[in-house]
Amino acid sequence: MPDVRTHTITYTYTNNETGCTAFVDKDVIINTKPIVSINSVGGCDRTPVDFEFTSLETAPGDQVQSALWDFDDLGSGETLNSSTEINPSHLFSEPGEYFVALTTTSLKGCTSLEVVEQVVVGDIPDVNFTAEGLCAEDEVIFIATPTSVDFGSVASILFEFGDGTSENIDTQGNPDNFTLSHNYTNEGVYDVQLTLTTNNGCE
Repeated sequence: MPDVRTHTITYTYTNNETGCTAFVDKDVIINTKPIVSINSVGGCDRTPVDFEFTSLETAPGDQVQSALWDFDDLGSGETLNSSTEINPSHLFSEPGEYFVALTTTSLKGCTSLEVVEQVVVGDIPDVNFTAEGLCAEDEVIFIATPTSVDFGSVASILFEFGDGTSENIDTQGNPDNFTLSHNYTNEGVYDVQLTLTTNNGCE
């Protein structure tokens, strides 16, 4: 239960000329500050990251009225680096780790302590592939060649072979395994597609 305390303040007034004394009692309610947590799973470069918060504790009858966010992203400019929206989105200027800070104020005017959460913005990876052994009914070797994963690591590689089949390379156990083979039963032109996903969920 939030800690709401009522204090009785007594004001005493004494008239120096008459010696008469008056007393006034008034109850003053001290409300607890709101306690909140930041909810965000991070995101990928060139994609806005959505933010929201969970109100963990407020005084009875009170609620969060306003919020001030600091995205720790000086590269986005002074104006875009902060927000007063309750649940904002922010497009980070580049991949990296950011320490996002949030301060909230309740209807009763109590301001929370600043909450800081680390947010990871991952790279959108660049990748290409080559193929060897391009003859029908022979084993075709596909080799993926990631050219840029500056922030994060390769988690999986999906080949779609253009003949209605696909295969995924799971690199978690072997981070250097970017090769697989496939047999085409018929000659022809096939549109092969490659999707690389990083450990930050970026592809």
